[in-house]
Amino acid sequence: MLKQICGSQYKEDIHGNVFEVQTNSISATAHYHDGQSICQATWSPQNGPCKDLKNIQIFDTHAANIYVKDKKPATYEPSRIKFVKALISTCDEINTRLTAKKSQLVDLRPQFPTDFVGNAVFSWYQKINAKTSISDIESSCNYTKEMDTERIQGESTLSQKDIPGRLKQIETEKKSLQQIKRFITELSLLYSNESVKELIDFHNDALSKRKNANEAAQLTFKNSPLEGIGQSTWLAMWEQARNFSVSHAYPSNNFPHTTDSARCVLCQQELLSDAKERMITFESFVKNGLEKNAKQAETIYESKKVKYGKLPDLVDWHSRLNILKMDDKSSEKILIDISNRKLLLDTATSLEQLNTINWKPIHDAHDNSYNLLDTEEKSLQALQKDGGRLALLERLTFLKATQWLYQNKQSLIDEVQRLKKIAEIDKAQTLTRTNQLSTKSNDLAKELISNGYRNRFSSELNKLGNRRIRVKPKDIKQGKGNISFELELDGSTQKISPAIILSEGEARIVALSAFIADMTGEQQSTPFVFDDPISSLDQDYEERVVSRLIDLSETRQVIIFTHRLSLVALVEAEAKRRQSGNLGKSVSLEIITLQNFAGRIGQTVPGNIRNQQPKKALNILKNGPLSLLKKAYQNGDQDLYDREAKSLCSNLRIIVERCIETILLDEIVLRFRRSVMTGNKLMRLVKITPDDCQLLEDLMTRYSVYEHSQPNELPDNLPELSDIENDLDRLINWIDQFSIRSIPAKPAT
Repeated sequence: MLKQICGSQYKEDIHGNVFEVQTNSISATAHYHDGQSICQATWSPQNGPCKDLKNIQIFDTHAANIYVKDKKPATYEPSRIKFVKALISTCDEINTRLTAKKSQLVDLRPQFPTDFVGNAVFSWYQKINAKTSISDIESSCNYTKEMDTERIQGESTLSQKDIPGRLKQIETEKKSLQQIKRFITELSLLYSNESVKELIDFHNDALSKRKNANEAAQLTFKNSPLEGIGQSTWLAMWEQARNFSVSHAYPSNNFPHTTDSARCVLCQQELLSDAKERMITFESFVKNGLEKNAKQAETIYESKKVKYGKLPDLVDWHSRLNILKMDDKSSEKILIDISNRKLLLDTATSLEQLNTINWKPIHDAHDNSYNLLDTEEKSLQALQKDGGRLALLERLTFLKATQWLYQNKQSLIDEVQRLKKIAEIDKAQTLTRTNQLSTKSNDLAKELISNGYRNRFSSELNKLGNRRIRVKPKDIKQGKGNISFELELDGSTQKISPAIILSEGEARIVALSAFIADMTGEQQSTPFVFDDPISSLDQDYEERVVSRLIDLSETRQVIIFTHRLSLVALVEAEAKRRQSGNLGKSVSLEIITLQNFAGRIGQTVPGNIRNQQPKKALNILKNGPLSLLKKAYQNGDQDLYDREAKSLCSNLRIIVERCIETILLDEIVLRFRRSVMTGNKLMRLVKITPDDCQLLEDLMTRYSVYEHSQPNELPDNLPELSDIENDLDRLINWIDQFSIRSIPAKPAT
């Protein structure tokens, strides 16, 4: 309901009574203090959030999940960005009015930026008059690509904070570029016309000699019973026959073995005289003459072809050339051209049959990247010298001013033409332009929102106690100062949501850090509402979260909803520690109990006696519930008496426990508080006497039956009214006496 009333970004739908057929209209009333008086706001789905409460920020499990899992728009817009956007709108309106009013007297030149005043460019600009020539304007407004590169590099150099570190990084990047240069150079030489022509020549030589060998084989064996003798298939079979003969059939004899009783290694039949002659003729053909030349040519060709091995795949190619910052399509086209040239090399017999490869884009990209690094290196080295920064600032101002002239050259030409027609005009109207303001708005968004949020998030994560969680915010620019954030794993090699990796406690810490970083950027002391901020955290996280929430309460109201008494104890302990130890700005703590009563949910009990000091709580019982109990007794109202008596006895039992914790043990040990506070308190325990213990033991025993469940067979008769009143008085008197009781003197030894 609070999220609906306050207009939270993470609000959920509110429904009526889903257990009734006919439901009433949904509405709620909120009361709040605006610093002067108590105000009332009525909410309904139709009316929407209360305007005065819209800045209240609420954190719960739903909000935590959004911060960890989803993209989150920046909650606030800094006043400087609002000012720039308002200025853009104002400039447009003023420009429209002045144009309508002075349409015949308008100076079309844009206003010269005040940041560039005082240099040669500004001096020339001020001297523009009717006699200024077009050639003079062209010369003064000349702004080359090299100058723009120098400007960009100069701005980057001035923004560099770690110059030695950046110089080392540049050296590393240069080495990487040199490696890429060697790789591309070797590749381009390998696939150059000279290199591939050599391979084609070897290929052609092998083809020619193979052709000659085949033709010779046909002539030599033309009278053979079978055709194809001497061809590639036959040669392969012949080589296999040779291997079988020398390895298995006749390892002690040369191939072909044609002595007596020799058999054919292929058909296993005994060789006759004519078969032996053919075998010897075949071997002579294979080992001598054209066939030998053909094999040698083919071997040379294959050895040359080995250099043209496997090319990088597309992923490897992009990975290698990533440092060149080339366009992916251009980079990919070069790889495709290389692959096609390599494929054509298998069959090409001339250079004309090969495609061409344009290496210029990749060489230009390398040279541009290297030159940029070289220029930056020289600028950084110059910046380290005396007067280097001032000289660079002056040069950068000149370049920016020249760039501005270049961007507005046509307006200067138009102004010269206008001045020639209207010589009497000595003051021109300045045109307002919103493009620079839009750029400024985006720059401010980066400076004030993106960088500020990132720093605040890191700071909050450290404050909340976990520096090992590797999560960082990633900004998503949407233009004109609008920006969103999403959390990502810092240093992860995969795109995985932090919600999948982080534990529940870590995710809660990250979400809290992101929420506080987001909301504190607005620098408004609006209230924060946290619903169980540490529902799944360990002890260290809990204590740091509580400390951080109390830090926030130094400048704003912080409301924490929780059902965990341990959290309440931590908050109480931290608040008291600050008050007693001067460990920070003192904060005001108020504990309010929400309970169900008479079918109504969430009823507040601001004066709950369980949250009071024991004596004050006992007086509340005497003046309130005890008086009501007496009245019920006098009126004979048994039901009211029983109900009020049980409630009073239960509360009295709680107060007795509080007496033991806060008075008898002087808060050395408290329930739900982890620490044991012994500072200068242990000696006070010697005040305790057996009578103190007997009194408290007696009260604990008699009133525990109304606080804890008991067996059904045990009686639970309520004590007499006089006994209750007497016990209240006894306990109050004991508190008074114990409080003023002095510590016994140490016995003499």
